[in-house]
Amino acid sequence: MSAATNLGAQQREGSRCPLLPVPHAEKFGYIDASGKLLISARFDFAECSHEGLALVQLGSKYGFIDKTGNLLFLPASIKPVRFLRASPR
Repeated sequence: MSAATNLGAQQREGSRCPLLPVPHAEKFGYIDASGKLLISARFDFAECSHEGLALVQLGSKYGFIDKTGNLLFLPASIKPVRFLRASPR
């Protein structure tokens, strides 16, 4: 899935995604639902946030950020996976 397609799908999620990744100059940052820039574009890859964390990539490293942009890298031996959401019941 391309970055633009992925972003469009994430934007359609609306309020379920408090941090929306947005591309800028070949990097990704985050905006809120109103379009306000919350985290400047510095990531090579970015996922929509879930439960207060968002998966991001900086160079060859992956990690999670919180709503303020604080970063926690994953150990090199762990490969990131996309967040999975439970189906509505």
